[in-house]
Amino acid sequence: MAPSTTTSSSGSSSSDASMVQVISTLLNNYSNKTSQRVKLIDQFIVLSILIAIIQFVYCQVVGTFPFNSMLAGFFCCICCMVFAVSLRKQVNNDTRFEFKSIVIEKSISDFIIISILLFLACVTYLG
Repeated sequence: MAPSTTTSSSGSSSSDASMVQVISTLLNNYSNKTSQRVKLIDQFIVLSILIAIIQFVYCQVVGTFPFNSMLAGFFCCICCMVFAVSLRKQVNNDTRFEFKSIVIEKSISDFIIISILLFLACVTYLG
């Protein structure tokens, strides 16, 4: 006699329900506990990543004819994202204890100054 092979979908549906619950809890906690300043920085990070992905896809589809321009644009997006992540870490209240000696206004001004220097470097790299 062959053993019966019945498949139960209750295991996968319970894991799907728990995954939905985890994502729902994550989104609720993010929207309730995260400050507007950090949310704005998060949106800038997502925008930088999306622009870098669009530039990469464009490079794959069309080509890299103005190679310096493509490299400068991609480099600028990735660096802006990295600078914004460090700003987020300095501004966020949950990780603020690591930066006790740094004032929030100083962090923001450092971000602005380094972004201007990055943009100048990228513009000079354009040729």
